[in-house]
Amino acid sequence: MKKAMQHMCQMAFSDTTHNSLPTVMLNVHQTFIFCAMKFHAYCQELHLDPVSSHYIQPTALPSVVMGIFRACYGLLHNSRRSTVGVSAGAKFDVAERHVHWLGASAFCKVLPALPVYGPLLTMLRENVLDPLDRNEKLHFKRMLHSAVKDERNKIMDMIRYT
Repeated sequence: MKKAMQHMCQMAFSDTTHNSLPTVMLNVHQTFIFCAMKFHAYCQELHLDPVSSHYIQPTALPSVVMGIFRACYGLLHNSRRSTVGVSAGAKFDVAERHVHWLGASAFCKVLPALPVYGPLLTMLRENVLDPLDRNEKLHFKRMLHSAVKDERNKIMDMIRYT
């Protein structure tokens, strides 16, 4: 999963010196949509079946997904420290809580309402989406919601997630 994220977390898409903050947020959200699709495909492949030799407890999924969010933020944040990033003066001015919110909204959109995802979807809504929606400054809330509802995401709606 991390290898797939590395390709999608390129500095060109996340550099806030060359892209507007709303554009970077849109790119981050779209990255998470693809991550959520891969995550769902992996879960289907593993069947999340107790009889399977590759069984994963559904209660372990929230920590896996939060690890994905932290890894993605790390990749985005550290890309500016690379040799190319330093010479280009790259910046990544998106807060970690905003990256997590964009990821949570993408996972909630992509993952079907199956019992196996119940604990994960509940955790994402209660611990990531709702607190930020309640406590964040209006300016950032508008940017985050517009990234999720952007017209350029329509192509993502045409992809069949299940």
